[in-house]
Amino acid sequence: MKVKVHFNKTSALASDEEFEHLNAPVSNAPATSSGARTLADVKVGAVAVITGVEGERPLAIRLMEMGLLPGTRVEVVRIAPLGDPMELRLRGFHLSIRRDEARGLAVEPE
Repeated sequence: MKVKVHFNKTSALASDEEFEHLNAPVSNAPATSSGARTLADVKVGAVAVITGVEGERPLAIRLMEMGLLPGTRVEVVRIAPLGDPMELRLRGFHLSIRRDEARGLAVEPE
């Protein structure tokens, strides 16, 4: 499986040299521009596999630190009554993230 990790180059939190090992192309385009489905589109009870992490560098790094890495199996457990946040089950724990954050995670159905 080929995986892409995209960062927005506008952030100055870390130098590019620190991320060379990721071999990640830089893209300002959201996950939906390529027609890819995002985690925000997944319905309650459905399972998906993360195929890419996109968005601003600090947010993308934070999502990956929380375990939302390419190749990870994610189940949407529930969504709050007003649509935000959404509760996920992955790697043996539950995680709640905002829908805006979920839009930066490209997924494919399992």
